[in-house]
Amino acid sequence: MDRYFPHEKLQVYAKAVDFATRSAALSSNWDKKHSVVDHLCRAAESLLLNLAEAARRQSAPGRLNLVDYAIGSSLECAACLDIAYIKRLLTEWQCDQAKHQLCEVTKSLLG
Repeated sequence: MDRYFPHEKLQVYAKAVDFATRSAALSSNWDKKHSVVDHLCRAAESLLLNLAEAARRQSAPGRLNLVDYAIGSSLECAACLDIAYIKRLLTEWQCDQAKHQLCEVTKSLLG
């Protein structure tokens, strides 16, 4: 995929795109009666949107606030994965793999 915008050149953005792709694939077969389906999708999308907006910001304080929001979205995704596991929508292995991927995104944001 070509990279046209500044946020697309960030390694953390690529990792977040990979996680969003995985979460969409995992949740695609879940019964929509579970609110976690919508919440996981929205949190993963929010993670990407906040990273894109942070890359656009010129001021450090504005950028840091958006990175903080992205971290919050990442933690929401982790909680959604826990809920999906509790509801038996995910196996333990699927949950661990997705959380490992999400942990890499979060570590990049904190670093």
